[in-house]
Amino acid sequence: TYTFIISDESVNADGFVIQTKGIRTERFKKDPVMPTGRWDSIRTEGSQLIADAVFDENNPLGKEVKERVDGGFLRSASIGLSVLNYERIDGVDTVTDCELTEGSIVDIP
Repeated sequence: TYTFIISDESVNADGFVIQTKGIRTERFKKDPVMPTGRWDSIRTEGSQLIADAVFDENNPLGKEVKERVDGGFLRSASIGLSVLNYERIDGVDTVTDCELTEGSIVDIP
């Protein structure tokens, strides 16, 4: 199993926070595709959104990404989302309600 934290409540590279409890996953769970396979067991554990990656090894890119994960060269994931509401909380822009639209394994989270 390849388990990834696909989101947490830390300040991200764009300078804002995504509240995990505000991430709507229902629609995404119906078709949890990533460019190199799919996501299984999408779940919340504390302040983290976690999912298990299943690689499409019949796809050359899926096979390559799996090999890079196995080798320890890729260890991060990133999500795409549609923001429905955000607020400034404790001086930080915070997404409080959003729809998960995409998840990918990336070299820079």
